Amino acid sequence: MKFYLTHKYGQMGNRMIILSHMFAYCRERDIKLVVATFNEYLSGFDFNMHQDQIEFRDLNLIEKIIWKLTYRFPQIFEPFFQSINIRKSHDLVSKTFFLEQGQISGRKVFFEGWLYRSRNIDLYKKEIQQFFNPSPSIKQYLATFKTTWNIDEVVLLGVHARRNDYKTFENGKYYFSWSYYKELIEHLHGELKSRNKNYRIILFSDSINEIEFDKESLNVIIPDGDMYQDFFLMKECVYVIGPKSTFSMCSSFLGDGKLYHLDAQTFPLLSDFKDSSI
Repeated sequence: MKFYLTHKYGQMGNRMIILSHMFAYCRERDIKLVVATFNEYLSGFDFNMHQDQIEFRDLNLIEKIIWKLTYRFPQIFEPFFQSINIRKSHDLVSKTFFLEQGQISGRKVFFEGWLYRSRNIDLYKKEIQQFFNPSPSIKQYLATFKTTWNIDEVVLLGVHARRNDYKTFENGKYYFSWSYYKELIEHLHGELKSRNKNYRIILFSDSINEIEFDKESLNVIIPDGDMYQDFFLMKECVYVIGPKSTFSMCSSFLGDGKLYHLDAQTFPLLSDFKDSSI
């Protein structure tokens, strides 16, 4: 049996979530998985595990033909092949499609959609964390960053100030001002200091050049890394806070961090941060 992920939904975080759930389901059943949805993000990772079971590649011509014919004429090709598309069903009404409950059969099964989930993902969390391994260049960047800032024995709190694409996302619901982020960092600075923690706050943002406050007085580090460097540096943080985002969700999940997603301009306590799940 072989599964195919064919539909590129969202950006890196979204695709990591779908891949993680498929990973768990396929590992449990020894199903081979072809991932045709992650090619543009491969440079940031070193997928050196389970290469005999998981392939990152585009569908070949024969596979594309089988996929399209199976979708159009399911009554002819099932149960030999199957095309499962939830984009106009589960995805439209935000209803989860649990793989364990789906009627999945056939030698080749093609998946389109977003809300595919496995109930047993937590059983494979450690394997998933090892699977999403950073590339050698990212590992070198992290090592240099830790040495430069002397943060090996420090509690790291990551603030994810995602702004550029959030100006319009859901009508700007998660687009928060820099004045708010400054107040939030001051609040978290006090929270960490009151607990006598040796800490640093790392501020991640896609609009760093707009920052209007003194970072040094608040024990803040602002990295100048790319998306992958930020992702794996965020993974090192014990606490992560920011507007709702699959980027921070996945990063915290892989790093066993505590996460707080902001729905409004609030000031949570450290005790409000929870284990991240995907």
